[in-house]
Amino acid sequence: MQFLDRMRLGSGLILALATALAASASWAAPPQAGFTHSVFGAHPTGQECVAPCFVFFDAGSSSDAEATREFHELDYRWDFGDPGSGTLRTGKSANATHGAIAGHMYETPGRYTVTLEVIDTDGESDTATTEIEVRDPVEHFAGAIYCVSTGSSFGSWCPAGAVHVGDQTHLNLALAGTPNVDGASVWAVLRCGETWSVSSRIYLHNGTRPGLISSRDDDGGWCPTPPRIHYDDTVFSVGDSWTVSGVLLDGPNSLSGVEHAFSLNHGDDGFVIHRSQVIEASGGTVNIGGGSGTVASRVAVWGSSFEMSPNGNETGSNMFMSGHSFAIINSLIDNHLQAEFNLRFVGGRNIVISDSEWRRPGYDSSRNHIQIRGTDPERSQNGRAVIRRNTFISHGHSVGPFLRFCRDAGCNSDGPRGNASMEDIIVENNHMRFDRPVTTTPNFGLVTIQAGEVTVRNNTFDLRGLGSTGARLRMCNVATEPRGGGSYGNVHCFNNTLYTGDPTNVGVILCAEQVGSGHRCYNNLAYLPNASGSFAVTEGSWQAGANVRASASPFALGDQPGARFATRGGEFALAQTGDSAVDRGLAIAETFANAVHRDWDANCRQDPIDVGAFEFGSSSVGCATSGSAVPPPPPILLP
Repeated sequence: MQFLDRMRLGSGLILALATALAASASWAAPPQAGFTHSVFGAHPTGQECVAPCFVFFDAGSSSDAEATREFHELDYRWDFGDPGSGTLRTGKSANATHGAIAGHMYETPGRYTVTLEVIDTDGESDTATTEIEVRDPVEHFAGAIYCVSTGSSFGSWCPAGAVHVGDQTHLNLALAGTPNVDGASVWAVLRCGETWSVSSRIYLHNGTRPGLISSRDDDGGWCPTPPRIHYDDTVFSVGDSWTVSGVLLDGPNSLSGVEHAFSLNHGDDGFVIHRSQVIEASGGTVNIGGGSGTVASRVAVWGSSFEMSPNGNETGSNMFMSGHSFAIINSLIDNHLQAEFNLRFVGGRNIVISDSEWRRPGYDSSRNHIQIRGTDPERSQNGRAVIRRNTFISHGHSVGPFLRFCRDAGCNSDGPRGNASMEDIIVENNHMRFDRPVTTTPNFGLVTIQAGEVTVRNNTFDLRGLGSTGARLRMCNVATEPRGGGSYGNVHCFNNTLYTGDPTNVGVILCAEQVGSGHRCYNNLAYLPNASGSFAVTEGSWQAGANVRASASPFALGDQPGARFATRGGEFALAQTGDSAVDRGLAIAETFANAVHRDWDANCRQDPIDVGAFEFGSSSVGCATSGSAVPPPPPILLP
């Protein structure tokens, strides 16, 4: 009998072990969080920097065994450990963001703990942290601080012990007496409210790191009225590891072909533009790494504005950049219909564009707010871009794709510079609209994609102003390049909201393609109550489902959300769920790549999710996106 009991116990153990092993095979392992960081601008070492200090974060070392598109699928949540950093142009906290790549400006000396939380599609998570030390420029530059002034009065705005350089009207001559910003590690301090001219370029090159040019008020803070610098030629020609902070560059207003206000050489890196302005520019405002040669890297623009002159005659771009590890955050870029693109990026990788406002690209129907193109053999690693929480405003007389990602040819380059791959781009939580009635004939994609591995999600498109101009408009448009080659696959267009309450005969297609495979179009919401033109969910080969054209207003603000030509993305929040059109989204597990962790306002998606950019009645905490995680198997209890 004892022998039989042991046999029964043994078979029970074997069965329990087999059950546990089977359960463990289906258990979703948590992700692994990891990241690197890089200091831009004035920094003495890679681990510490001098305020104001920009730090770029890359979570590329994070992983998840079950994810097939980690850059797109995982929810990367950043806490920069700087709760006093205030709010951005979008009203969002500067201390937090999402995305596999991100950046933060540390304006106050101190030690900060940065935390990354990575959450997978089963709600499993992992965290990683690092410390950032930000040094006080008064202490770091002691013995190399130069206060420059157009007069001879040096008050509390000038740090104690600084050298006084006064009675100058030309900034380049004043800086030449610091003793020389070209080849020295110095802090040049400008007084608030003074006006300068520039008679020749100011070269910030090859110095012992770091170098800082900034302005200060009498309390040591940011200037309410920054020093104004009039220029007719390039002001700052920048090399390695410099920061320019708190200045206003006043361009020549109506000249043609004028050099840029800021220019960065090939092969140089680590340049930051902080809380500065460029106005009345006739040439472009920023030129970084243009042309051939070794690319630039580690460039950040934060809290700044760049405005072209309405009287200009320039055919370039407001901002032209090329290289890797770039960030444009919390800024304003306005072409006033001059030049071409707000931003043209050639051969770029690791690009963060967030919380900024982009206005009125050039007076040409093909011009975009942002064009990122992959070119050049030396720049073969193109892509890895996050474009989020921006507002794009197009002028009614100049209507082209808001955003375009391409691999050349159609991006007007030729020869050996074509066919570089463009992959891993995320366009999320942006708002796009017009500022007046459209007078051209729109026949383009709002987001035109000549690339692969692109996700367009949680964006709002206010198309009021289209009128009855005919033609067709495509929300997500996968278009071929004449040259061919490269990757076009796996474009995902999820949970976007498209609206116009105006009478219009313009045809609308949510997702269109001419090339590639693996494209997915899900959970998009269109409300076009007065549109008489054709409507289609897809054109070409898309996997599609749960896309809704609502017959009644799904918005909390009713039939006309927000003021015409002045809306914000948040005004397209949903009114209800229940039996309404918005409650027809697929379950999260059915959306393939699960690229819908959070909505436009960073609130959690619920299962089944709502269509469109917003999730009704949701909060920003506790985002377990599928609810299908299998718990670890129970322990085996031995007798």
